[in-house]
Amino acid sequence: MLNWDEDSPLLRKNLALVLKEIGQAAEKRETPTVEAARRWQTIVMQGLDVPDSRFIGAFRGEPGIENIQESRRELRRGLSKSGRGAKAL
Repeated sequence: MLNWDEDSPLLRKNLALVLKEIGQAAEKRETPTVEAARRWQTIVMQGLDVPDSRFIGAFRGEPGIENIQESRRELRRGLSKSGRGAKAL
């Protein structure tokens, strides 16, 4: 399975699907909603290897992912130690 945090043909395909959906909604002058954002992220991550599937379609601070900030800090420290540098997540 492809890494969620790296460029791939599947990620590009998923992003194109989301862009198409956003464009169609814009043509209808639909106001973006939180549920639409959840759906878009779910589409983007479809078929990709994600470290924790609970994060897909969820927002920081929601029940079950209250400590996501901690995980991001730990990941950044790990990237810095590996020499890859800390990328924005």
